[in-house]
Amino acid sequence: MDEESNVVANVSLGAGIGAVVLFFIHFIVGCIPFLGILASLLFPFEIILAIVAIVCGGIGLSTANQLEEGTGKAQSIVGLVLGLGYFLFVGGLVCLGLFLGVGVVVLDSMLIFV
Repeated sequence: MDEESNVVANVSLGAGIGAVVLFFIHFIVGCIPFLGILASLLFPFEIILAIVAIVCGGIGLSTANQLEEGTGKAQSIVGLVLGLGYFLFVGGLVCLGLFLGVGVVVLDSMLIFV
């Protein structure tokens, strides 16, 4: 067991996948009448996981560059992409709701707070 490991890269990957999975659970539960309020409780956890994915992805990528074999570079990149993609997608939904009006805001309110 002389292998070097990059634990931070694995944390980044797990947090990024967790943020995306929670987003889809949030969307599905938000579309069910009378259970939509439960979906709003998931939103802070999604944001925290996305931030953790971005921060740990950056740290894991720099750690992977220091390791001899570059261990964990792929996990770090995927975690970064998932974390940044989450914020771009949710930010796009908010902007779409603000620019297009009420019909989209109703759909958007099922996903996040506006």
